Amino acid sequence: MNRFALAVLLSLAAAAFPPGVSAQNVFRCGDRYSQSPCPGGTAIDTTDSRSPAQKAQTDAATARDARAAAALEKARLKQEALARTTPASTEKPAAGEVPATTSKPSAKKKTRKPEYFTAKDAAAPKKKKKEKSVQVGSTSSETDPSGKK
Repeated sequence: MNRFALAVLLSLAAAAFPPGVSAQNVFRCGDRYSQSPCPGGTAIDTTDSRSPAQKAQTDAATARDARAAAALEKARLKQEALARTTPASTEKPAAGEVPATTSKPSAKKKTRKPEYFTAKDAAAPKKKKKEKSVQVGSTSSETDPSGKK
């Protein structure tokens, strides 16, 4: 089993770090780039023109930025975990001090929204409430629709 694991590890390492990557030919064809030549296209030099010192400086800056990003992420995750474990307002305000957040009870009646989406036509007429046909203080004979008393 050890030999198999070692063989897999070596093959992965060989695939990750190819021995010699040769530069590919790149051609500029108008406002596009291609690996195959085109009529009127010009060949572009794709070799790294930086000196070894410049490359080392760039690699060091990239590593420094990666470390800074990892430290910032760790600090953010720590703050988020701390915010989840502690309640937002556990401290009582001192005597004579006004609390930072005061909630006033709303006078409006809250309407319950449906759990699912319902499409409504804006141009559709709204339903009117039915009015009672019997008026206060009148008898049923006075409001008879046939006109008979």
